[in-house]
Amino acid sequence: MLVNMRRQPRATSATINLPFNLGNITYDLSEKERVLAWQLYVQLRTRKAALAFDEEYDVVAEVYDSLHDLFAITRDLLMNLPLQEVEKQESVADLMLRVQNDGLRPHLTKWQADFRRWWAQALNDPAYNEKRPQELQRSYPHYQALVEDLKTTNLELNKLAEALLIIARARQEEAAEMRPQASPPTE
Repeated sequence: MLVNMRRQPRATSATINLPFNLGNITYDLSEKERVLAWQLYVQLRTRKAALAFDEEYDVVAEVYDSLHDLFAITRDLLMNLPLQEVEKQESVADLMLRVQNDGLRPHLTKWQADFRRWWAQALNDPAYNEKRPQELQRSYPHYQALVEDLKTTNLELNKLAEALLIIARARQEEAAEMRPQASPPTE
């Protein structure tokens, strides 16, 4: 008796805890979504936006520049997705939009404009000429509160990066289906 083995792909899925207290979800993933997750993962892991803020060496304005760039990159990645990928109610595209709008935007709305205005004035103030940027930013009147919120935001973006890596590494499992096939009669 010969055995015919036929492989049939099963749906790829990943369950992740969403950052910014957005809950958890199980995604049925397409190859495009896995690629999208990898692309955003690489962007997060190579930017100050998702790295822990180091008060000794990091500069808030540079982190905000990184977050600004991240918005633009995420927007570009999403705009290049085929429509069938965005039609799904629970998709990586939806995750990315929720993180941008419900996770990042509140921090940026609360802090970025005020800090950048103060920062631009402080950079032109002769009283601060001799200070390193890291020392100068500590003079911002709400520095501690901003940094606490920024560190929380960085931590949540780090969680997003980990979730994206889980999505990117999800494998299309293949199930072997074994069907007996009649062998030719022997004489």
